[in-house]
Amino acid sequence: MLEQKVVRDEHFQQDYVTSWYLSNHPGSQFFTGLIAARAAADRRNIDLAVHYLDGRTGLRHSQ
Repeated sequence: MLEQKVVRDEHFQQDYVTSWYLSNHPGSQFFTGLIAARAAADRRNIDLAVHYLDGRTGLRHSQ
């Protein structure tokens, strides 16, 4: 059985403001670009793909 724990850390106004701007500001990469990830049992946090504008893809594998 999984046990859940609720952490009641203090929240700061600047955290909410920063989060809002990152997700809503017209100049933010999160607003103007598509960012997606698919996690799998043997892939999560292992491979980093860099996609260049000329169509190349660089793949870095870490252990």
